[in-house]
Amino acid sequence: MTVAAESGPEIHILHQAFNMVSSRSYMITLIGGGGKTSLMYYLAYASRAMGRRPVTITTTKLYYSAAPERPTYFVKNRTDCFRVLAETENKNTVITLAGGFDPHDSRKITGIDPRWIDTILEQSENLVCIVEGDGAAGKSLKAHASYEPVIPSRSDWVIPVIGMDIIGKPLNEHNVHRAERFSFLTGMSIGDPVTEKRIVRILTHSEGYLHNCPQRAKVIPFLNKVESPEQREAAWRIAGKFFASFSLPGIRPEGILLGSIRNRHLEYIDNLYLER
Repeated sequence: MTVAAESGPEIHILHQAFNMVSSRSYMITLIGGGGKTSLMYYLAYASRAMGRRPVTITTTKLYYSAAPERPTYFVKNRTDCFRVLAETENKNTVITLAGGFDPHDSRKITGIDPRWIDTILEQSENLVCIVEGDGAAGKSLKAHASYEPVIPSRSDWVIPVIGMDIIGKPLNEHNVHRAERFSFLTGMSIGDPVTEKRIVRILTHSEGYLHNCPQRAKVIPFLNKVESPEQREAAWRIAGKFFASFSLPGIRPEGILLGSIRNRHLEYIDNLYLER
């Protein structure tokens, strides 16, 4: 089935895509490029609207937000994490846990140990931990180095994010993070236009977006920046090809989100709908 979301989209998306049915805590890890941070806060406010307690976290680096409604707390160990959670339990805010300011770039904050996030999840109730698991240098598409993404082992969902505005743009470092690596994995030549086929390839390649994905996690790619009928048609084609060609062992593709966070419009396509 598909679920369009315009008015109050958060509730529909969480119910249909993420299906959080119990009071236990859940974790969603976002990877890739093309809108991860916007999606992170979108899901955080959605979780809060459903009566859950959102916590945004990074395992790598994240641009610092000084917004008072999204306070950041620096933590040095697991004990600090639980102290902050206790101190903010009754505050109606979206909090961020981070390690500190990046010594090389004061605009950014550093991540925390993914094992701490696993512990938070195991020992808390009603939390939704929304984690950024990599960086993309502001690009809509990327290839991963061997050491990334950094995905906590207890992630319930992994959301690979891609910006659909990349289609048709030449493969180079200006447009694609780690363009040479992307070329190697997908068989593209530097300078060639990025196609739907190559996006499917990086999503399904054993060394692509999901090469560090925990086998317990469900996978729901998000095709962001769908802002025209042509981009929507392309996103649907990518969804169909993704499910048809996916064969990574032990990983469960559940569905695909497509739409535009900027325009607050999302659709959810589940696997069963495309198999009919």
